[in-house]
Amino acid sequence: FKNGQRHQLAASAAAQARYLGRLIEAVFELAKLQSPNYQLHLEPLSIAEAVQDIAMKFSVKATRQGVEIRIIGGEKHIHILADVLLVERALDNLIDNALRHAKGANEIAIHLVERASDVEITISDNGNGLPKSVIDRMTEEMQGEPSYPGTSENGLGLGLNIVRRILELHGSHLELVKDRVKGTAFRFFLRKVDTFDLMTEHQVRA
Repeated sequence: FKNGQRHQLAASAAAQARYLGRLIEAVFELAKLQSPNYQLHLEPLSIAEAVQDIAMKFSVKATRQGVEIRIIGGEKHIHILADVLLVERALDNLIDNALRHAKGANEIAIHLVERASDVEITISDNGNGLPKSVIDRMTEEMQGEPSYPGTSENGLGLGLNIVRRILELHGSHLELVKDRVKGTAFRFFLRKVDTFDLMTEHQVRA
């Protein structure tokens, strides 16, 4: 091999090793989350601030891809009671999934809608969307147990299965929004915690 070919092969092998490493970590992560003994570490979380932090994390990567990440709605006073690391992980996976798979997209929107007892969170893109066969397959898989890679074709990936399990642990579920004119959207709901309850808890601890 010439030097250029050697470097190319070495770079390809290194990239493959990194991919396999991340895949193995994700498999172990999903297995841990599926354990019946898994315990959540719940604490109040401003969902708007969490979304802003994750969006900022991906801002450089998105800009390089010609994609704008927009946050629509959401007030900082809106809090949920959640495992902060897991909710951030779910948001991370959904935005990363959109950046990697939304062909033709130049925008990813994160919609936060406050409702009576919860917050509706939708992450959407304006890309080319998914074929109906893939939408049907993903919808079917969402009704079953989270699966590991290699168990399905053109369905949910490992990252989305991790999101599903995180939401299940929080008493929620992941929805693939259908009947979109353009792009793909995932939606879920997280229960709010009342501001009065937060103030009372703080006073009790003090």
